[in-house]
Amino acid sequence: MQLDPLWSNATNAATLTPTQAAEARQAALADLYVFAKSVLGFDRLVYPLHREMCDLAQGLRDPSRTMVLVPRGHFKSTIFSI
Repeated sequence: MQLDPLWSNATNAATLTPTQAAEARQAALADLYVFAKSVLGFDRLVYPLHREMCDLAQGLRDPSRTMVLVPRGHFKSTIFSI
């Protein structure tokens, strides 16, 4: 699933209509990847890898007790500490 360009690169939220803003808000509340990319501005996250990491983090009851084996510099701490 690719993100809609509306909120994958929403650098200027003032240009969104109220309906688009509501949709973007709901998407960010429901999806950690959308939240990290659009709200927090983590623009270095890439779709296949970080989408899976976000899905994993979102589905865990206690992410602090999970080991994720991904090489250094791949934003593990960033994603799992949100």
